[in-house]
Amino acid sequence: MATAKQLRFVAEYLIDRNGGAAYQRAGFKATGNAAESAACRLLREPEIQKLIEDGEGKLRERVEREQDDVANMLWTIATADANELIQHRRLCCRYCYGKGFRYQRTANERERDHAQWIVEHQDDDDEAPAAVFDEMGGVGYHKLKEPNRDCPECFGEGVPDVYVPDTRHLSDAARTLYAGVKVTKDGIEVKMHARDAALVKFGEHLGMFRQVHDHKHSGAVGVAEIGDSIAPDQKERVAKEMLRAAGYVIDD
Repeated sequence: MATAKQLRFVAEYLIDRNGGAAYQRAGFKATGNAAESAACRLLREPEIQKLIEDGEGKLRERVEREQDDVANMLWTIATADANELIQHRRLCCRYCYGKGFRYQRTANERERDHAQWIVEHQDDDDEAPAAVFDEMGGVGYHKLKEPNRDCPECFGEGVPDVYVPDTRHLSDAARTLYAGVKVTKDGIEVKMHARDAALVKFGEHLGMFRQVHDHKHSGAVGVAEIGDSIAPDQKERVAKEMLRAAGYVIDD
């Protein structure tokens, strides 16, 4: 059965595959060539080899799992519905559903306006014709109704409205897309992770894209889609032509 130091040696060896350094980091006293020789002897032992093989298998599983997690997150960001984070809506106007397409109040607004009307008319001359409170378009206004196509006031287009939902109750997909809020002098800015960049990275992860470099600059200047039907010797040329069509200057 492997000792604690031998187990530590295996763990250290899996980090950088440097036997001598792993031997010293594991706490053994030998250094230099002596450590290298001792590490070689350990690495020839069947039990140590089995431990390294098992460790490499677990490492591969962890890497694959992490790659899948990253790919799933990128796909979620790229396909999440941004309407869960912020919405620009067209809602009914005050006239859409009023009687005779007149201005429509809510029930509370009607009571408030009626009370104010009574105050304003309580000292009216008793001999004058009795004033009648203007009910306008009646009560029942609800801003979330769809615009009325026949409305002569908004012509069926309604009124614009920006709505930011409570981010505490987002779906898992929207929560992944969500990157916080920023309070500005003009209001609240909802921040999101870049969906197009996430989609490109997901495509690169699947091998759908390849990068083409402009040698006048450092780094990739674009991503081109290359199908399997194109011959290998044509792929570079096609990729460059795609980038030139997009406005990039590429050296041949």
